[in-house]
Amino acid sequence: MTRSSVQSRTTALIFGLAKITSREFSWVTKKISRQIFDSQQDFAVCTRCDILVSMIIVGITGTPGSGKTEFATYLTKKGFAHLSARAFLIREASKIHTDLTRERLLSVANKLRKEHSPSYVIESLFKEAQELSRTKGKNCILESIRTPGEVDYLKSESKKNQDSTFFLVAIDADREIRYKRIKARNSETDHVSLERFIEDETKEMQAKEPHEANISECIRRADHTIVNNGTIEDLHHKIELFLKRVA
Repeated sequence: MTRSSVQSRTTALIFGLAKITSREFSWVTKKISRQIFDSQQDFAVCTRCDILVSMIIVGITGTPGSGKTEFATYLTKKGFAHLSARAFLIREASKIHTDLTRERLLSVANKLRKEHSPSYVIESLFKEAQELSRTKGKNCILESIRTPGEVDYLKSESKKNQDSTFFLVAIDADREIRYKRIKARNSETDHVSLERFIEDETKEMQAKEPHEANISECIRRADHTIVNNGTIEDLHHKIELFLKRVA
């Protein structure tokens, strides 16, 4: 078995695209130096060579209501841990406000980034991801990336540390479809008119300050883009194509 074929199988195993044996489980959930599996005995015979199995981090960026959470939910079925910036901000905002509007969440996010760093929210989630990888062998999905500083941080950490590989996925859909979706999900922060929805989205799409959301720039930097104007089944199919592409 060649080195390239072993690396392909390693990634396939990580993403749940291949059947895994008990011995392979311990192999793919930890960094392993100088190890390659022979094709005999169901990949259980080892010879020596240099490879490294790394944690997979998928970051999601995209417009409101585009399907970011559904993307994350689908990957959790592949064994990924889901770390949500929205959940993180709700926890932080709840310390100050009782009425959690979208505007207040955005304000809290900007305040935290301004006080700490433009990538503060994602840095906090990334540390959680590292701990999950170390203690449970988990790959992670980070939802959602909103500032170019967060993109820079994750790509820099991925290059700097051989124990993680980062992919940024952007998800978008037509505005009318997205507004219908946020009204249907009926969360506490989604009780807004179409005019207010457009106003809030415009603020988040482009910003002059580095600590503020700039989703359009994050989308521009994505490694993979999904247009989600169809059904949930259509989205799932596109996610599978993404997984095959990175595998």
